[in-house]
Amino acid sequence: MYALGAAILIYALTGGELTLLYPVIATSYIWVNILAYFLFQEPLTFTKWIGIASIIAGLTFVGMGGKHD
Repeated sequence: MYALGAAILIYALTGGELTLLYPVIATSYIWVNILAYFLFQEPLTFTKWIGIASIIAGLTFVGMGGKHD
């Protein structure tokens, strides 16, 4: 799965803006927590929710700061 994700990211970087595409990797923390919750019944603690919210806020700010045509 990592190799597939890396290949997709490399393909996307050929035609996109690095500052907008690369932060997508940061969402891996979110996906890991969601999958762990559903597959392994791991709890989503308050600290994890704070981390997820921080990542989403950071991605939002990065997205707003990108070059707009």
